[in-house]
Amino acid sequence: MDCGVVFQTYYALNPAGCDPVHLNAFYRNMDVVRKVAADSGADLIDHLARWELLRKTYPEKYLPLMQDVFHVNPRGNMLLGVDIARRFGAEFGNENLDYWGEALILQQLMDELANKQKG
Repeated sequence: MDCGVVFQTYYALNPAGCDPVHLNAFYRNMDVVRKVAADSGADLIDHLARWELLRKTYPEKYLPLMQDVFHVNPRGNMLLGVDIARRFGAEFGNENLDYWGEALILQQLMDELANKQKG
């Protein structure tokens, strides 16, 4: 079928409402996803790494993306969507910025944070 497998990590949970035991299990599970992707040679979209940087650096921008401790709201889903779309080569022009604009701005901010972390 000429297709590939793409693994994804979950986005960052809001640790303020998480039981530490469940939170630690969550991070261990995301490490397993990363390892399986690496071991199998599959692609990985590591949402967690990007979202953790946003959550820690700009909690005022992260919290409005969350519906509750574990789930994103429509705005958070939009940000996930633009990251996934970009990975598959989709480009967003200046059309419909009233719809995509916030997600694209946050994506750019997450890119900058990731680049700073890489040094």
